[in-house]
Amino acid sequence: DEADALRVAAVVGAVHLIEPAALFRATRGADHESEARQEFHWLLHTGVGLSINRVARVGRRDRSTVSYG
Repeated sequence: DEADALRVAAVVGAVHLIEPAALFRATRGADHESEARQEFHWLLHTGVGLSINRVARVGRRDRSTVSYG
């Protein structure tokens, strides 16, 4: 899961022109970072096939935050 998350973070970071580490920060960050983070979570869930709980764990977010956005 961690390796998949790092690969997806690298791609999302490159597409959105942000550091992949921004996707794992505890704070919301700028609007474009939070939008990229939502895309990151969506790709982990739909593209990689991780459960919402696993996406929350590797993305360092609460499960309800991941399932909402």
